[in-house]
Amino acid sequence: MPAWQAIVPRLVPQDTLGSAIALNGVSMNIARAIGPALGGLILAAAGAVVTAFLDAVSYLAVAAALLWWRTTATQTNALPREHLAGAMRAGIRFALHSTPLRYTLIHALAFFICASAYWALLPLVAKSTLQGGPGLYGILLTALGIGAVSGAFLLPAMKKHFSANNSLLLATAGTALSSMMFAYGGHTVISVAAGFAGGVSWIIAVSSLNISAQMALPDWVRARGLAIYQMVVFGGMTLGSLSWGQVTEMVGLSVALSASGLLALFLIPVTARFKLNMGEHHDYTASGHWTEPVPVIPVSHDHGPVLVTLEYRIDDADRDAFYLLMRELGIIRRRDGAIQWGFFEDVEDHGRFIEMFTVESWIAHLRQHARVSVADKILQNKIFALHRGETSPRVMHAVAPYTGNLLKAIPKTHHDL
Repeated sequence: MPAWQAIVPRLVPQDTLGSAIALNGVSMNIARAIGPALGGLILAAAGAVVTAFLDAVSYLAVAAALLWWRTTATQTNALPREHLAGAMRAGIRFALHSTPLRYTLIHALAFFICASAYWALLPLVAKSTLQGGPGLYGILLTALGIGAVSGAFLLPAMKKHFSANNSLLLATAGTALSSMMFAYGGHTVISVAAGFAGGVSWIIAVSSLNISAQMALPDWVRARGLAIYQMVVFGGMTLGSLSWGQVTEMVGLSVALSASGLLALFLIPVTARFKLNMGEHHDYTASGHWTEPVPVIPVSHDHGPVLVTLEYRIDDADRDAFYLLMRELGIIRRRDGAIQWGFFEDVEDHGRFIEMFTVESWIAHLRQHARVSVADKILQNKIFALHRGETSPRVMHAVAPYTGNLLKAIPKTHHDL
């Protein structure tokens, strides 16, 4: 699923990316809602073997589409691919230090833990509350599917009149209402209405979260970031299903469903300060504005660690603004590969500040050069505007000295960004 979602930005122009992400999420979640009902019909009509066979054959259409499609994306640099372990570390590091992605993960965990309750307990609603069987369970699933389809048609209007955060708030409230209706409705019609409301709320929430996760990720780490997002989604559903099942055993079905709804409502103000990202303030397009370092002696790709320093001249009147911008810059440095970062003031030269960060290898630093974005350039320009030196901040690169017979002075290069 992360690989499937990661190709979406390569299929459409940038100005339609949000709509394409929403459509992709809607289609998958409609399929997720309708699939069990359709599978149940085929199972009843033709048996388990035919059902499994048709499910397997359906993937041939997906394979054919992928074989037919040819990406227009090209390799933007000649750097070698990352090794698996290093690439995984880079993805985790980005998720930990990317505020937009981290906020999206918080919302996803809160929503799916609560929303998993009626999905997990729906068979018990059909059997115990409504005294029905598999046919009624299929009807409730169909109601969820119809709600999801209907919610998909509401998404454009929601986008026009509500922000992503308000849409998610409404979807969470709708999920809570659906859980309450399942808990205390006691009638098939009310439960079908609850399924419809749950399907509408589900698709609105999932679409908002999917767009936010996609918009928080640049191309170079998109699939890894989406893998972490999917892990949180399915992990939240798994944790919620296990937990609400245990609660049901202890206190009963109605109390468990109502508790999930109340928890969803309680988490709305708790998570309100974690704003979803719709790409309004982050342009992750590669800018290439860093000047490539030119070592005076050859430096191998795996040589490291690498130390990078920048020297700034800051007036006293600009100190507070400089501090705020540097804190933001520190998050970005760590997010994009720095294993250490800090900035210091020279006690013997008033107004001189030194920023330093280290990366694990020379190739890791070259990847930073290839990945630096338009949003990073905007932040850099704000910092450089506070610099009062005659030239741009002085930049130095240094690597750990070679050992053994190759022991030499630390190779350095100086250049301006």
